[in-house]
Parts: sequence; structure tokens; C-alpha cells
Amino acid sequence: MVTGDVELAGADVAEQFDVSSRGSEVLPGSVVVLDDDGSLTTSVTPYDSRVAGIVSGAGDRAPALVLDRPAIDAAAGPALRSPVAVVGKAWCWSDATEEPIKVGDLLTTSGTEGHAMRASDRLAALGAVIGKALSPLNAGTGHVLVLVGLG
Repeated sequence: MVTGDVELAGADVAEQFDVSSRGSEVLPGSVVVLDDDGSLTTSVTPYDSRVAGIVSGAGDRAPALVLDRPAIDAAAGPALRSPVAVVGKAWCWSDATEEPIKVGDLLTTSGTEGHAMRASDRLAALGAVIGKALSPLNAGTGHVLVLVGLG
């Protein structure tokens, strides 16, 4: 029984997902989408409504709580799984080559593999939003701190 506050050192709530064996490596900070089998693969399409979130663990952020950690089947061996931030703050690979990302901008999937971009087309962003930028990226590619909120 817990009678006081519970403090978790991490920055997000993450859910573990199977990683697609057909995709490329899924690294912390990558934007990931669901494939036809419900497994993760890195995003490659702008405004992809299959977006699942950001792979946790980039930079100084780690998951505070990880859900769906199944028991390992000794016969089958461990499945390749990644924790995906579904709520909280996570560093995210982002692409600001077309337009800068400012604090408060909504972010979506971009055409650069595993990266987010500013969601400038609000209609296309419906169902494809990853979250809100908490740090800027004026040009090029790099990490942006994101308040994760799929929508």
C-alpha cells in the first residue's frame, strides 16, 4: 500500500510496441507509425494518421512509466519491442528545412524518415498530430522537446 506521493524520475508514459522486422532500425527520438500488422516502423510520409508517437529515451528524457511489458516466452525468445511516448515530454528528431519550428507549434510526421515537422496544414493534421513543440528548431534537422499528445 502506498500512503504518500509516488515520484517517478522519467518524463513520459510509454507503451511498448512490437517493432516491424521489415522496417529500418527504430532509434530513441524517432517518430513511429503503425504498419499493417500493428507493429512499429519509422515514419516516412507527411501527415501520416498511423502515427503512434515518439520512441522514448532520447537525450536526457527516459520513460517514467512503461506499460505493456509482456513476460518473455523462453522458447520464442524476446520480441523486438520499443517504448513509445504516448503522454508527457520526449525529445523528437525533427525537420525544419522547409519551415522553422517554434515553441507551441503542432508537430506531425514529415517526409524525412523518423522525423517530425511543423503541422502548417491544419486540415491534413487532423489525426496526424504527435504533440506540441516545447523548444524551437530554426533550420535543418535536430531534436525538439515535445509535449506528446496524439490527435
